Amino acid sequence: MPLNRAKMVVINFTTSPDKPMENLLKITEIINQKLPEEAQMVFGVNTSKDLKEKMKIWLVATGI
Repeated sequence: MPLNRAKMVVINFTTSPDKPMENLLKITEIINQKLPEEAQMVFGVNTSKDLKEKMKIWLVATGI
């Protein structure tokens, strides 16, 4: 579903504590580019040593 009409996006990342924060910021930047200028974005980060090289991303968009 396109995000170009979303009014708000909530993103939650679960990643290894060893992953650099730069990776998460790149992903949020890509998502933000797809949102309208007035949309709000909130994101949070959880860590799990079990994920190692993997990352889980949970995204909810409202107002579409």
